[in-house]
Amino acid sequence: MQPSDSVLPSVEASSHRPSIGFGPYLLLESVPWLFVATVLRTRSQGLPGLVLFGTQFVQLAVFMAFLLASHRMIELAGGGTNLGRLRFREQLKLGRGILWRLLAASIAIAFAAALLGVNPRTIIFFCLSVDGIVYDWYSGFMPLWSAIIAVVIFLMVVEKGLGREPKYLPVLRQFVERRRHLFPAAVLLAAFLYGANFFQDLLSARLEAVYAAIPLPLTRYFYTGYFLIFSYVRLWITVAILTYALRASYRQRPET
Repeated sequence: MQPSDSVLPSVEASSHRPSIGFGPYLLLESVPWLFVATVLRTRSQGLPGLVLFGTQFVQLAVFMAFLLASHRMIELAGGGTNLGRLRFREQLKLGRGILWRLLAASIAIAFAAALLGVNPRTIIFFCLSVDGIVYDWYSGFMPLWSAIIAVVIFLMVVEKGLGREPKYLPVLRQFVERRRHLFPAAVLLAAFLYGANFFQDLLSARLEAVYAAIPLPLTRYFYTGYFLIFSYVRLWITVAILTYALRASYRQRPET
């Protein structure tokens, strides 16, 4: 397995490598970006003038957290990437480039959905797919769409880690070549996001009494902490599922 062809080049080569850990505490680098995303998300709600503007920054902050978590998780899985060499400005540039591609695809799908008579309010969720990976959205298809987007983003990050441009065609090629592992991972991820949304809905309903008992200035901190914890757990599990699937695909095809 050649380093130039694989984002996990050392998995097969180092049988003496220590046991691999997927502990959530190992992805703490992503917390600051998740905090920024959570604060922007909670503060922009209820302010119509900031919803559209703030949402774009939320998407970028979530992507940055996703990028750092993916880089760290791949390393923990015994692989190597070039992502650690990216400067902060290059990371932001990568994030903007990928998000613009996703936004363009989402708008195209939204127009197609509109032609099919889909509710306009439902169409808006197509443009919030990155947000839906780590936050609960009240829409039936949103977890499935977010799972698909998570796979796309992960493979684009992998492409960048290989020193290539993160474009749709290479991502599609990677998915087709490794479909036996990535497709089940996408299904598992969608099931997890549905389950996470269901659990958060139940928990939020149970916590209504707690919200009401907390003084108003502290309510914001409670909400921020609540969503931050869940966003971190969701990100960790999402990246772990995708990294495990990618590693398994390379292990099955050591000649790649």
